Amino acid sequence: MLFGFVQAIAGVLYAQFLEWFLHKYVLHGIGKEKGAPFSFHFHGHHRASRKQLFFDDHYQSSSWGWNPAGKEVYSLIGLAVVHLPVVFFAPVAWIAAVLGGIRYFVYHRRAHLDPEWCKAHIPWHYDHHMGPNPDLNWGVTTDLFDRIFGTREIYLGTAREQKETKRRQRRIEKIAKKTEAQSLVGQNSAQDKDKQSELCLA
Repeated sequence: MLFGFVQAIAGVLYAQFLEWFLHKYVLHGIGKEKGAPFSFHFHGHHRASRKQLFFDDHYQSSSWGWNPAGKEVYSLIGLAVVHLPVVFFAPVAWIAAVLGGIRYFVYHRRAHLDPEWCKAHIPWHYDHHMGPNPDLNWGVTTDLFDRIFGTREIYLGTAREQKETKRRQRRIEKIAKKTEAQSLVGQNSAQDKDKQSELCLA
């Protein structure tokens, strides 16, 4: 009973540490180079989040598709398989770690579909994406290891964050108005062509 409890705690902590370690050294290490393995994270997921005020529409599509969200799922499955030998001597730890991986994906997906939820529950992840330094705030479900290793930097709620958020909102509104204007021009052009065709047929 006690050994099972210790395994469960170890599995949870290991999953959280792995989240921090892989985020820092794999996704932002190996994956920073375009075309490299895991580059989908930095060049796909981060880019979408920065452009859309933390929202990432990749998570609206299937979690099994070949997109940043789907690749995240396949990576987590791969990690569970790689750690399968642990089942033979610490099965509870393996189950706890796998549940930690599932929790990571659920939290990460919800955060990028509902930025306000993220700000209220896991603000360190908002800081990671929207703050000035994407090489900090590696934790997603917790900032425990960021605090231990000194990689936690608060951005949300600061004067800088408020100023930059307003600037980003203005930029998005400007792009939306420009897109709407171009759409109207296209519609008018199509209507003019239809009228010309009618005149020719008459």
